[in-house]
Amino acid sequence: MDTSRPSRQAVIEYLRSISPVVAEIMKTRDAWLKDLDEIISRMDSSSPASMRIKATEVGQVYPAQYERLRSAVARIEAPTQGTMKCQEWLIHWIQELQQATATISDLGRSGDLSLLSKCRQHLGRGVQYTQLFNKQQQAVLEHYKLNR
Repeated sequence: MDTSRPSRQAVIEYLRSISPVVAEIMKTRDAWLKDLDEIISRMDSSSPASMRIKATEVGQVYPAQYERLRSAVARIEAPTQGTMKCQEWLIHWIQELQQATATISDLGRSGDLSLLSKCRQHLGRGVQYTQLFNKQQQAVLEHYKLNR
């Protein structure tokens, strides 16, 4: 028996391990995007001070949550090159979300509305990393014939 090739079971266990973390990342991202919508709506209102307060509050909550999720992903052992690539894309996605929230926090402190553009850039890169993660995860599923 070839023991140098990770077992199909190890890949299944890995995918099961990251699944709840991915779900929590998505839940956290959705909550953050809802808060971001509120910040933007406050920007459009006549209350810039209210927008800055909300942006600062949001910027204090989410970066720590994303760091906890990034650490959780990093602790999961990826058994193959394919799953290591999944993990890499997942960590990059989290880091972009983390940087987007930090940028909103900076907006709250400074009031510099041009930081919204920087936030959008991080979110855009996050979407790209999500797509790479999904594509790589699909490749792993296909390789181990787990997508049936």
